[in-house]
Amino acid sequence: MNPQHILFLTNWYPTKENPSFGIFVKRHAEAISENFSMTVVHLLFEQGKGILKISFIKSEIHTNTYTLKVSGRLFKLVYYMPQLVSRIVERKLRKQGLSAEFDLIISNVIFNSGIVGYFLSRKLNIRQLHIEHWSGVKNFIERNILRKKAKQAISNMASILVVSKQLENTIISIDASKKVHIVPNVISDYFKFSAATRNNEKLVFLAVANWKYPKRLDLIIDGLTLFQEKNPNIDFDLRLIGQGPLLTESLLEGLKFSVERIKAIDNRDLPKIYNESDFLLHFSDFETFSIVPLEAMACGCPVIGSRVGILPDFINNSNGRIVDNDKNIISEAITECVHSSFSRLDISNQINNLFSKDTIAAKFKQILLDT
Repeated sequence: MNPQHILFLTNWYPTKENPSFGIFVKRHAEAISENFSMTVVHLLFEQGKGILKISFIKSEIHTNTYTLKVSGRLFKLVYYMPQLVSRIVERKLRKQGLSAEFDLIISNVIFNSGIVGYFLSRKLNIRQLHIEHWSGVKNFIERNILRKKAKQAISNMASILVVSKQLENTIISIDASKKVHIVPNVISDYFKFSAATRNNEKLVFLAVANWKYPKRLDLIIDGLTLFQEKNPNIDFDLRLIGQGPLLTESLLEGLKFSVERIKAIDNRDLPKIYNESDFLLHFSDFETFSIVPLEAMACGCPVIGSRVGILPDFINNSNGRIVDNDKNIISEAITECVHSSFSRLDISNQINNLFSKDTIAAKFKQILLDT
């Protein structure tokens, strides 16, 4: 197929208030737009004043993007009615003179845009492709009240694209008949190595995350504490970026090393921090894709990360260490890395060649033309 105009549906997308949320979905949209005409509809559901307010607004910060915003005390009622949402989207698009133009829907994440896309594809009589980013998709299919609609949606999809081998296996376990393609996330071209001078007298360990489970901030603290006990003559700081319930004051009390906290940061400011840091620490009980470690490596920063998700496929002794989630093993890996040398330029080149927008755009083009 050669789609002339794609409708790209997503619940995860950056906003003016939260510019980093769903940034990887936006990068996928930009990659697809390299070769195809596309309109993005961001399905935004949030608490707000009043009972219920629905608006459809052209974005001021994203090209060819509309936001369907459902807010108010009853926003969740609409959120759990994807068929109703599909009718609202279709009506709003028709008022904009757009609904008749689309010949393909690409939805992102099964709930709720994947299900919304299913009803829209039937209404508009067009095909639906789906991109799944969510590690919780199988649990949703098995337990959620909307699981039957989700299964219908998956059955209807022409093909499903996923960002990792782990998610490919998950989708096949849900529906073995589906054609599944792996298309990784895009690492933006501003994540690159810079010969910025780092403070050679003091190491800087960096950790960046939305600090909630499955992230393991405790392993970062415990691993560095043990490293310090075994290497008392090595001076270092820990720089923590992000917010979340795991980042508590009690966890940081009594530490003998300095901790710098940055609650929020613009995505374009991260490359400077990656380049200034000596190592990124990234520990988690499970991962879907792990964009942060890859962004760090794209800037040449070595990574010490958990043996989860796609990290074992890309982290090795030339660019960091892969570890089991054990504080003693982590401490030993930190010590090994501190006493090793890394070519930061080589690390950067390797990652950027694999995850550039041009590389991912070519993958999307081949899949869309072959499907």
